[in-house]
Amino acid sequence: MTELLALREQLDAIDAQLGALLARRFAVTDRIGVLKRETNAPVRDEAREQAVLARAAQAAGADYAREVRALYERLLELSRARQEAMK
Repeated sequence: MTELLALREQLDAIDAQLGALLARRFAVTDRIGVLKRETNAPVRDEAREQAVLARAAQAAGADYAREVRALYERLLELSRARQEAMK
């Protein structure tokens, strides 16, 4: 097996795990959306979002912080959109 194929297999395995984790994350943010709706809480909590972004960037390390932050910004945007659709 070539190195390229081996690396692609690693990516496939990571992507499978990542997809499952993202689905779990969306399930939790959906439940949060229900609670926000029931309590008339706003969908967006900017302080919470900034904390999530900072943690994600720090966990990624300096080499990948910018890219991980960008991914999390999109993830938060999608989560907010799902919660807005619940209202």
